[in-house]
Amino acid sequence: MSATLATTDPSYIPQNLTFPAREGQSIEDWALVGKHTLFYAGHFSINETFPSDKRSGQLLHGPIMVASVASLIGGFMKREYEVVYDKRGKIEFFKLTLRGNNGYVNVLMWKKLA
Repeated sequence: MSATLATTDPSYIPQNLTFPAREGQSIEDWALVGKHTLFYAGHFSINETFPSDKRSGQLLHGPIMVASVASLIGGFMKREYEVVYDKRGKIEFFKLTLRGNNGYVNVLMWKKLA
């Protein structure tokens, strides 16, 4: 699996940058992009030590093989999952929750559009 998270706040997205980088683009602008972007990739599986079924449980992302933050490499991320069904029994959306060590909670929700 892979994840790429990037800001949508225009104040953190310098408009003068290109890829590949060109002469004259500042390190500060590139650092701003890096500070507000995260990517990682690795294996994923269902955590068999956490109660789970087809509606809810916990995913393990890892071991992380590549990441924009070196301290993530080799580690695991846990995401609780919930599949939410509509009244007809069709999947309405898929919800992933990350609970951080410092008390923060991130929730991602995917909904099939078509």
